Amino acid sequence: SSIYVMSSRFEGLPMALLEAMACGVPCISFDCPYGPAEIITPEEDGILVRNGNTDELADAICQLIEDTDKRIRMGKQAQKNIQRYSREEVMKLWNELFNTLTTTRP
Repeated sequence: SSIYVMSSRFEGLPMALLEAMACGVPCISFDCPYGPAEIITPEEDGILVRNGNTDELADAICQLIEDTDKRIRMGKQAQKNIQRYSREEVMKLWNELFNTLTTTRP
């Protein structure tokens, strides 16, 4: 795939979006409540458009279809940026949380 488009109007933690970015695919998504805006860095590794605005969604798709360099650059950056969700990075956060909870006593 060259582009991943997520047209969900509501999301939690969109695993398909994370997986696409991990594969180096730039993503386009509605800026729906929760999820995509926490993951996509606009114009760096993907594009966020106003939630429900299908004209903006179509324009963003056309933009990445027509601009090969931008599409490739965003895909490479997506693959780098998504590393913050890697097992190693997430486990560091869990360890920090548990260490804080077990060492802080009232």
